[in-house]
Amino acid sequence: MGRPARAEGHYARTTGNRPARAQTSSRPAARSPRPARRRGGLVLGLLLVLLLAGGGYAAWWLLEGPGVHSPMPQVVDLPEDQARAALDAEQLDPVITYAYSEDIETGIVISAERQAGVQLRHGTDVPVVVSQGPERYAVPPLTGLSVDSAREALGEVNLALGQQTREYHESEPGGADPAHLARCR
Repeated sequence: MGRPARAEGHYARTTGNRPARAQTSSRPAARSPRPARRRGGLVLGLLLVLLLAGGGYAAWWLLEGPGVHSPMPQVVDLPEDQARAALDAEQLDPVITYAYSEDIETGIVISAERQAGVQLRHGTDVPVVVSQGPERYAVPPLTGLSVDSAREALGEVNLALGQQTREYHESEPGGADPAHLARCR
């Protein structure tokens, strides 16, 4: 009986009774890349990261950060809605207050705290004063009051007693008494 049949490829070939040796290369083992090349790549990579970070920071500074500025538009003498639109277009925030004016009609901007053309950071509050027109008060009845009483009644509604004229009146007690006010002009 002979040897059992072997399938090819399952056993190593032998010469005689010794197993075959793995062939060894006469070349030295592969070395890692040279240190100078590795350092150069590391420095280049670090510079690239720093450049990208710096560019990102510069873009933020100029587009969204503290470096973003707009010129203050001319808003004085504009209607309130146009002044608001001009400030909104420059990304500035109007802070509207109202005041009476004898000279400027209702709804027109009287003044702005910031001068036109000044560079302002986006989102800056810009105080603006809008006219409410002339301030008017109802005059209380003064007929028959003494000068002091008339002055007090007018003061209660933010009015002042102006020039007075005095005249004699037959039906008023003390008709010629200067303590009574007959008529106020």
